[in-house]
Amino acid sequence: MIKNAFASSTTTVSLIHWLSRSLFLLTCFSTPAIAQVKQVEIMGKQIVDDRVILRVQARDARQDPITSLKRDNFQLEVNDQPLSPENWSFSRPDEASPPPLRMIVLLDFSGSMKEPDGNGTKKFERAITGIRGLIQKLADRDTNQTKVNLVLFGKPSTGDQDKCSPDIKPKLFYDDNPNAAKLLSNDRFYSPSDPRLKEALEMYAKSSPCAATNLYSSITAAVKALRQTQPSGFNQELPQLAIILLSDGYDNQSPNERQAFEALSTLLQDKPKVWLHALGYGESPQDVGRGCGLNQAATRENVRGKIACEGRFMDQERLEQIADATGGIHTFSAAGDEIVRELETRFLNALRGQYELKYENPNPERGTRHSVKVSANQVSSQPESYTMTLFGREVKWQTRLPTVILAGALFLLAIVPFSLWARSLQSQKKY
Repeated sequence: MIKNAFASSTTTVSLIHWLSRSLFLLTCFSTPAIAQVKQVEIMGKQIVDDRVILRVQARDARQDPITSLKRDNFQLEVNDQPLSPENWSFSRPDEASPPPLRMIVLLDFSGSMKEPDGNGTKKFERAITGIRGLIQKLADRDTNQTKVNLVLFGKPSTGDQDKCSPDIKPKLFYDDNPNAAKLLSNDRFYSPSDPRLKEALEMYAKSSPCAATNLYSSITAAVKALRQTQPSGFNQELPQLAIILLSDGYDNQSPNERQAFEALSTLLQDKPKVWLHALGYGESPQDVGRGCGLNQAATRENVRGKIACEGRFMDQERLEQIADATGGIHTFSAAGDEIVRELETRFLNALRGQYELKYENPNPERGTRHSVKVSANQVSSQPESYTMTLFGREVKWQTRLPTVILAGALFLLAIVPFSLWARSLQSQKKY
């Protein structure tokens, strides 16, 4: 009897221990905020009087923004000192005002884009559909802070090999195009709701892709153009700079591919930062290799010169490297429906998935230098420095009211006797 009781007790204890461990593991894996945060970055900052406004993004291992965090997940440090939660406010990405954004959508206009995708739809048509959806979603919450430029890139062939219509060639970005600089000029950036952007999409949708893939030179020009759009206003919140790149191919126009890629990689490390998010539309290198009878995955080297294989090859390696160099996201698919869905959700989230944190600077004296650091689930951002530009803290009306009352009382005490004295003098003159 005692043995049975002891065995029963042991079983119960073991069961409780097993349940406790299971509950602990379940809690860990069912709390994505704890497991997912891999990086925190201060994307933008603005000083308004004595207030500091931060744009903060928390990302997972895929560089995707995490938008489900709560206020309790965040901590702020100003000048290496923790800031009490009651001294700062918090807004989720869906509550915060959209961050200012300057964006170029680079759309591949190479001949392979007119070929059908894995679902039988022309790739260029589905790409236009996805871009249209992305722009519409940007317009839904726009506060005139977002500017978009849609650029087709591709280099037409020469002579009899040129398949591009005379109407479309001036609208293509390539180095020899006399209109190249104009295509990337500041006046080509439109609000997402601007009718001119819609008209451009409709016009491009009727065009037939016809060019070669000048990938690196197009990205290089877009990065340089974006860096020239920064406003010069003092202490103004600078717009975030981004490129959405959609391509189904690889760079086949640079005389030395590796040298051109390394030059682009170096450029992407310069300031101000330009985020590049890459979307590869096509088959995987393994599928292309099997389809072309290469007996291995397709590469830049083994498809060169094989016309049928070149048209199917998407340089997934380089697109990943380019996006990773800027901290951007990348995705690859041969299905048009997935391309559209990724643009309207994941890529939109990469642009807008930012928290807004506001606080009053503890020492707002003019000219003082400060630093701020944000942490989410114990993962910290790099510190950001800033300088206060106003003369001290703005006095609130509750503090100012007693001073106003006192000044008014002193004014009355001074003016009333003077008024009585003046009237007395006037009376004496009459007599």
